[in-house]
Amino acid sequence: MSEDTKAPFLKHLSELRKAIIRSALAGAALFPLCWHFRFEIMRKLVEPATSALPPGGELIFTRPSEGFGALVGAAAASAFVLSMPFTLYNLWRFVSPGLKAKEKKDAGIFIGAGTALFLAGVLFCHTIAAPRAMQFLLEGQSADFISAMPSLGQTLSFLLTLCVSFGIVFEFPLAAFFLAKWGIADARRLASARKYAYVAGALAAAVLTPTTDIASMLMMFLPLVVFYEAGILTARVVGSQPRAD
Repeated sequence: MSEDTKAPFLKHLSELRKAIIRSALAGAALFPLCWHFRFEIMRKLVEPATSALPPGGELIFTRPSEGFGALVGAAAASAFVLSMPFTLYNLWRFVSPGLKAKEKKDAGIFIGAGTALFLAGVLFCHTIAAPRAMQFLLEGQSADFISAMPSLGQTLSFLLTLCVSFGIVFEFPLAAFFLAKWGIADARRLASARKYAYVAGALAAAVLTPTTDIASMLMMFLPLVVFYEAGILTARVVGSQPRAD
């Protein structure tokens, strides 16, 4: 790498580091508030698991530090979600220097729609996908000689991974919107890559839902398909509109 190329690259890395630090500080500022309500937050986060336990069942922790660590994780995850608009704002600040003047006006769409879609994905997972997965994993595998006593830390990690994954999946139409609006990709290109996207989506569903339950995998895969197709439709609509000079 030449010196002329190295300098801009290092500058981009520095700007990315600053964006990450600013986003982390926003989450850190909200952490004390979330920590104050840590037990209420934890109760809500693990609800898909506790609702699938048999009567009298409960989550447990077997290591002295596991309970504390899980509560810290729950509060940190909540702070991350609450700071999502600021995180997206910092991401926009990072990419905006490379945009044209007319493209920089899309900041409100990026931040507002990005936050709404991410929250919609998390809500869909927490209320529909995760309860079904937990029902299969806990209730479906129990018997008169097998009792489900899941670990608090592992259960929380599983649910958070699943919810964040769904939040990211729900962002695809927005990504397709900007790719088409900025002329980076169009509906034809996205459609031609459909079969590869579906294979990648199936693999992602298998990895992100570590269970042999086909229904749980489909709960991850079907939104991937739906939102990929929604992204193609979005790109087609945006691409059909006349571009301003």
